[in-house]
Amino acid sequence: MKKTILTITTILWMTFSIFAQTNDFFIGPAFSFQSETRSKMIYGPGYEERNSKTDFFGIGIRMQKRFMNSWGLNFGANYIKRHYEMIVPFDHCHFSEPGVSCTKILAHVEKYGYNTIEIPLGINKYIISKEKWELYMNLNAVTAYDFQSFYISYIPKMETKKKREINHFSTSLTGTIGFAYKVTDKTKFIAEPFMRLAHKQRLDPILITGREKERTNFDNHGLHLLLLYRF
Repeated sequence: MKKTILTITTILWMTFSIFAQTNDFFIGPAFSFQSETRSKMIYGPGYEERNSKTDFFGIGIRMQKRFMNSWGLNFGANYIKRHYEMIVPFDHCHFSEPGVSCTKILAHVEKYGYNTIEIPLGINKYIISKEKWELYMNLNAVTAYDFQSFYISYIPKMETKKKREINHFSTSLTGTIGFAYKVTDKTKFIAEPFMRLAHKQRLDPILITGREKERTNFDNHGLHLLLLYRF
């Protein structure tokens, strides 16, 4: 976990150091509001498809660098806690103490989720550039790192289980339309409605599922709000 945070911090600092030396470099806080539809095939016995739709809030940092007049680079990091409400069987033996035997009696969670750091890297194509307004299209490759999983038991008296050691990456491709308003010469406010076009999701090794799709499409959408400052 510490190595991951150090690596992400190093990448962000190197990017900041390189681009801050050039003109038209912006950096600032980013907020995201996301809605995601999740589907799982559960074996109980017999396969049953279960669905969950949930909303998330994220916070992070974003950098933009304009070049070649109508093109730009987009980079940043975003923290988000994803939580899903769905009754799913899980292998509780993963939580046993080392050396302690465990009988795999079927257990269930009704809520589970992941603490995630997302790293978007994308290209902006500017369609309109006025004195006060900008309109651009964006394509982002997003790498997500889940540094902690949590599982809330179906039985109320059981404690919430957390697992830090099981770390997995997922990747996705998102499309965005960006609307930027220049508040001052050095400050601009940006609203970015977005849609996740393709997603290679992490398959949780603790949850017991059936024929789950590793790749999904158009299962996440939302809005990014940015307040960027010219450095």
